[in-house]
Order: sequence, then C-alpha cells, then structure tokens
Amino acid sequence: ARIDGAEGKEEGKEKEYDKIEAPGIRFSYDGQHTAYLAELGGEKLVVVDSVEGPRFKRLGKTGLGFVPGSARAMYSFRRGEKEVLVIDGHEGPACQSTRSLSFAPDGSRYAYAAELEKDKWVVVVDGVIHGPGGPWKDGKGRTYQKLGKRTPNLSTDGQRVAWVGVQEEGWKVVVDFVESPTYDIVQRSALEFSPDGRHVSYCAQRQGKKMIIVDRIEIDNGWDGFRPQDSIVWQDARRFSIRASKNPRYLLVEVTLP
Repeated sequence: ARIDGAEGKEEGKEKEYDKIEAPGIRFSYDGQHTAYLAELGGEKLVVVDSVEGPRFKRLGKTGLGFVPGSARAMYSFRRGEKEVLVIDGHEGPACQSTRSLSFAPDGSRYAYAAELEKDKWVVVVDGVIHGPGGPWKDGKGRTYQKLGKRTPNLSTDGQRVAWVGVQEEGWKVVVDFVESPTYDIVQRSALEFSPDGRHVSYCAQRQGKKMIIVDRIEIDNGWDGFRPQDSIVWQDARRFSIRASKNPRYLLVEVTLP
C-alpha cells in the first residue's frame, strides 16, 4: 500500500500484500490515520498505520472503519464459529454475538454486551471483561444469564457506564462498576442517565413493590407497574418522567430532583 507517496512498511522493510480489499484505504476522521484490509498467503489482516493486526479467514459483521469522532480503528473477524470485535488493536472475547455497542463522544471509551455462549453474557468496557462480582482475572470469571436491552449505557459525556444483569441471586444494576441491591426484576429498557451524566434512574420490583430508583433512592407510590415498552425520559438535568399504571388507569409520573 502506498500512502502520501510512501509505501507501507513494517520494521523498516517494505511490505507487499497479495491483495488490498475494496474499497481500499480508510482514513480517520481527522485524516491523520489509515486502515485497510489486506490479504497475504490466503489469510486476511487489517493494517492500521502500517501496523498489522491478527490474521484471520473471514471478517465478522462489523466492517472495518474508525470509531466515530476518533482515530481508533474498529472491525470484527470470525474465529471458528465465534466472532471477535477489535477496537484500537484490542481484541474482545470470542463470542456468539455482540450488541449495544456504545462510545463516548470523542471515541475515547467504549462498552458493549457480548454473549459468549447461549445465556452466558458479559460486558466489555474499554477492553476489560466484566461479569457478576467484577472484572475477570486471568481470562476467567462469572457470566450473566441475561443483560438488559440497550445496556450497557455510557453517559452523554462518556465518563460513566451502567448496565442491567441477571445472575443466580437475582437482578442487579451496575453503575460505575458498583452493584445495586438485588431485585426480583429490573425493567431492562428503562435504565437512563440524566443529560449531564450526574444521575441515573431505572425501574425495578422487590417483594411485589414496583419502584422508581434514582441514584440508589427507591421511590414507591403503590404503582401496579410500568409500561414494559416505555423508557424513562429525562426532560433536563433534574426532571424525568415515565408512565405507570394504577388500575384502571395509566399515569404520567414526573420526578423532579432537588
């Protein structure tokens, strides 16, 4: 590959490949970094700023590109029957599927959910695998039975992360890597940060009580439940709302923080 008149090099030597896959060289958003998919000896590899990544046979579902707003390259490849997501040169765990990939506005942080095997889920934050009880050590740790829809979430400024996980003892919400008390169930679609990232809210149930929780404060007003398809909506940094039911009616619950 020739970029700005210079050939790609590795360890001071010119590097030739059998093929550069279409559409050729990708440039980062600031135009200062490059990435392309090459083929050599029947294997594929991604080359970022002349540095070669791992070799593989097939790309995964995430095509080669740069994280929005950043110079970090991103792609996935197949390893046997599983898929590996690579961000900024860091390989995630080999898994059946990934979802809820979230980035900080400047691309400096990322988080996503990974299903290692059926009903065995983990959360990957900045390359570190997390399960019940905390981060994995030496490539080993516990897994969640389920993870909340649309989680993990990063706050708008990218400084905070949260997710909903189901483990043997029940449902928990993890905010900034700290687990909540155990609930019978957490509404998996209703975990939201405030626009300024200072507050986090969600809905949960314990011993028949349906509650709204904001910053670990539990609010119980005798509701029968919350619409499962609804999310918490923050109007601004201090106010949010969600629809709740008190038979036979639905109510709009509005919460204002001091």
